[in-house]
Amino acid sequence: MPDSRKQYWDDRAARLGTRAVLHIKHPPEAIDEVTHKHFYEVFDRVDPLLTGQEVTALDFGCGAGRLTPLLTQRVSGRVLGVDPTRELIDLAQGSGRVKFTHLTDHTLPTPDFSIDLLFVFGVLGGIPDDELPATLGELNRVLRPDGILVLIENTTDAPDAPHWFFRSVEDHLTMFPEIDLEHLGGYEEFGETMSIFAGRPHPPAGLVATPTPEDPAP
Repeated sequence: MPDSRKQYWDDRAARLGTRAVLHIKHPPEAIDEVTHKHFYEVFDRVDPLLTGQEVTALDFGCGAGRLTPLLTQRVSGRVLGVDPTRELIDLAQGSGRVKFTHLTDHTLPTPDFSIDLLFVFGVLGGIPDDELPATLGELNRVLRPDGILVLIENTTDAPDAPHWFFRSVEDHLTMFPEIDLEHLGGYEEFGETMSIFAGRPHPPAGLVATPTPEDPAP
């Protein structure tokens, strides 16, 4: 992460703590309510696409881990949360089936084809176009051929901000050519549109999925 963007998120985390990854208009006392609202806004749409056989989950850009523990409701094994902002990871509370890891570069700390449920909530908008290929490559690398990507991003038609990049629904649908991504709808938040996507990859010819490890961490 470039120094200016890293400094922005470090400063935001220091000022706002867990709220750093939320819209600033959400008051501190609403964090738990908003977290559960976000989770069920997403999974009310995604649940019909799950098989019930999902074992491992990865929360990419988990922040302080507000949504990560809830993913244990959708997988039977371990959930790994990763984020590049150390101050946020330090706030995250790992326990039981939930583990948090500070992401120091583009490489995700889990083997190839090891994740059944890949969860990305409001993260890609913080990544500029020139850095997206490395990030998308890692997401594709860790997702199992029969796994599912769940993506939630801000698709508001608005000019980019200094540390945020607004992309359209179509931009996101074409961002993952290896995945049959579907736009499942979305919800409004303070006049902005959060769009929900989900889909599974088409495995390359001849690829045989390996058994899912219990813990996605090496």
